[in-house]
Amino acid sequence: MQIPFGFMKNPAGAAATWPFGTGGALTVLNGQTVDIFMNTTYDYSSIDVQLGGVLRINNVGNFNTCILGCSGNIIINGSVTQIRNFTTGGVYSNTDPLGNIFGYTVTQKNGGSGGTGGPWD
Repeated sequence: MQIPFGFMKNPAGAAATWPFGTGGALTVLNGQTVDIFMNTTYDYSSIDVQLGGVLRINNVGNFNTCILGCSGNIIINGSVTQIRNFTTGGVYSNTDPLGNIFGYTVTQKNGGSGGTGGPWD
């Protein structure tokens, strides 16, 4: 499954540009599910998804992109999942905080008897 989002992180020694980490640390604990939403830009100082935790990209009702920035460490020992409701294909794009344009394509699959064709049904 392709998930239409990307992590952005400043490499060590790079000039201070976005992300700045102004949203503080994001920690997802064991047994916890934290939603981040499409059409939103996040700017964290660190991201830690602990074993048993779920960072869920939620785009129900929205077909745009999620921009997830992190100025420090990203540790994922748990899961990153997505709720999506694409019912038609399309090309979607956005502009990150540095002015870079990026995008992705969703391809509609043929549905079977009683299905919509998506692997998420």
